This record gives sequence, C-alpha cells and structure tokens, in this order.
Amino acid sequence: MILDEQIISVEKVNHIGDFKLELEFNDKTCQVVDFYPFLSSSLNPLIRKYWLYVNPSG
Repeated sequence: MILDEQIISVEKVNHIGDFKLELEFNDKTCQVVDFYPFLSSSLNPLIRKYWLYVNPSG
C-alpha cells in the first residue's frame, strides 16, 4: 500500500528483451514495462530520431 507521502523510486532495472524492462521499486514490487507502444507512437522529435535509428522502417 502506498501512503500519500511515500515517494516511490526505481531501485533496480533488468533488460528483458527488445523494449521491455523489469523495474524493481523501493517498496519491493516489480513490474515489467514494455516501452514499444510509447516509443513507436511518439511524435516528439527527440524520441523519433532515436526510434528511426533503431527501427528504420518507421
């Protein structure tokens, strides 16, 4: 349970594969996050230039 004043921070990160990361938080919970949907649909030019570098087809 997260308290109102509690600050959650990432303690550890493991690369799972492709654009997936496993995040371990200071409250000892873990979550796998797939960044593919965010990166592939981002219109931000600072993200797009790197996305096009790793994924030239778009």
